[in-house]
Amino acid sequence: MPLDIDSLPDDVEELKRIIILEKNKIIEYQEELRIQKLKEFEHLDQIERLKIQLFGRRTEKWSQIEKDQGFLFNELESSLKRRFSGTRRREPFYSC
Repeated sequence: MPLDIDSLPDDVEELKRIIILEKNKIIEYQEELRIQKLKEFEHLDQIERLKIQLFGRRTEKWSQIEKDQGFLFNELESSLKRRFSGTRRREPFYSC
């Protein structure tokens, strides 16, 4: 019910009732706003957790095969260093 001066009743009891109803509406809206803000904070928190889960730091877990392959690359590198440093006799790069 829209309130303006001309539409207000002259009865004091009726005016009190209107005031109480309006106060109750305000309280309901404030509670609804509080609940919406809580939901917003929960959603923002969830977004942050998902961002961390998606883009955050994590340890990479390598299988034993992948670890062994790293060893092979190190072995190849040290072999090439020995070959070009003159500590080993020269061999053809590709041996059959």
